[in-house]
Amino acid sequence: MPQTVPYWRLSAFYLSYLGLLGGFIPYWNLYLARELHFSPALIGQLMALTLLPRLLAPGFWGRLADRSGRALAVVRLGTFMLAGLWLALTFTTDYVLLALLMLACTFFQNAVMAPFEAVTLAHLGPHRAYYGRIRLWGSLGFMAMVAGLGGLFDRLPLHWLPLILAGMALAVWLVSLSVPEAPVTRTRAAAQPVWPLLRRPEVAAFLGAGCLLQMANAPYYAFYSLFLESRHYPHLAIGALWALGMAAEVLAFTQLHRLLGRFGARPVLLAAMLLAAGRWWGIGLGADHAAALVAMQLLQAASFAAVHAASMQLVAQHFGEAHRGRGQALYGLAWGVGTSLGAGAAGLAWNTLGGTAVFSLAAGVALTGWLWLWRATATTTARSGLTAEAA
Repeated sequence: MPQTVPYWRLSAFYLSYLGLLGGFIPYWNLYLARELHFSPALIGQLMALTLLPRLLAPGFWGRLADRSGRALAVVRLGTFMLAGLWLALTFTTDYVLLALLMLACTFFQNAVMAPFEAVTLAHLGPHRAYYGRIRLWGSLGFMAMVAGLGGLFDRLPLHWLPLILAGMALAVWLVSLSVPEAPVTRTRAAAQPVWPLLRRPEVAAFLGAGCLLQMANAPYYAFYSLFLESRHYPHLAIGALWALGMAAEVLAFTQLHRLLGRFGARPVLLAAMLLAAGRWWGIGLGADHAAALVAMQLLQAASFAAVHAASMQLVAQHFGEAHRGRGQALYGLAWGVGTSLGAGAAGLAWNTLGGTAVFSLAAGVALTGWLWLWRATATTTARSGLTAEAA
């Protein structure tokens, strides 16, 4: 790791922010179901409502970060507002008010991760392969929070969750104050629109496949805990399974720089997407078998860690330094739209089709994304080969 990179301060941010998500993702829908008595369909509607800010916010925050050259100021605003919004959610039980607060949370949440990822990649410069060594601390934070809260909520009621999340968001804001702004290179390209890049088939396929993969991932992040609870797994076991997935993710992040250096980002991404499809299929069919669930959690190394690390390299390759903020925003937009659509569809289908069928359909969606990216990759490679021969 280059000494010019503020490794520990960047790592501390990922540790605290992903710790916040480790409290939110596995337990928020349990809170809605058990404390507020919302049905899966109503929970799915709430998740789908976040589509609007997921559509609008990434472009707004990414453009602001690129134009101002102060991405960390955007991050600090987002984390500070999240702390206040989670505090307000502690006292909210009304559906309409809760929906409005969740919309606001989603809007400001999009001011956090994409700009900070751009800051991290800017600090790394040509050493982007080391991204995983920083990002693994986020997985450790997620894992610690999931495991800790799993045991805690076997003893305490879930109504404490929003207050815990508010405290975590405040901690993230405090950590963000210690991170230095990345050096900014001003270029004329920064003022040019990013949309022409999206006409390139490989870029469109990369973002579209990412959207489809997140649609496939959404039932896991939205309903995995409820799915296991319906199979009579205790909260401690549910938390342990989430933590096992995070452990696999952490181990993968320590080694992915080797895989990416040897094979390149696109082949790693394609292989990981194929394994992700197998994971969702396996969860649906193997939910009553603890050994199968353990095996499927180990595939978190592929379905998230490898996908994300490879995608970070591809964002940098496709969008360059001049558009790094908006590139991260478009990547976040694709993932956010996929998550909202997938969670909404899963919520509507859950009571009708059941969890097993929903996870099987998710596997099919992931395979569709893989096929799209594979075909675009094959076409681009063939075109490059013909161009080289002609030259």
